[in-house]
Amino acid sequence: MSDMKRFRKSMGGYRRRDVTEYIEKLTAEQEESRREWDTQTERMRRAAEEDRQALLTAEQKADELAVELYEAEHRAAVAEAKVAELTAELAQCRKLLEEKEEIESRLKHSIMGLSGRVEQTEPVSRPVAVIHARGMRGKR
Repeated sequence: MSDMKRFRKSMGGYRRRDVTEYIEKLTAEQEESRREWDTQTERMRRAAEEDRQALLTAEQKADELAVELYEAEHRAAVAEAKVAELTAELAQCRKLLEEKEEIESRLKHSIMGLSGRVEQTEPVSRPVAVIHARGMRGKR
């Protein structure tokens, strides 16, 4: 304590007034320090409470986002499964379409071949059909 108070001496010890003033001064300084301490403590308490509330809010938001993320991941997984299913179905449809086109192509070639045969056999077939038809009439 470099701020050591020196009291004047008086008969029978120190001057009472000096000691009383010094004690009052120390008491006033102590009260002021205590008020500042209380004020700072209250500010810090409020700040801590605000921080706790902010933390709770952040935790709630984090929980909500975690639920949203889980739901989004679930929807994505369902969508991916659907895409895989549709992709397989599309591949099957393409295969069926190729088979259909192959069958149509073969049928067209067969029809063209048969059309050519019909044209070649048609002049011969008519007289045979007429003979055959006449022969059928006589048997009745």
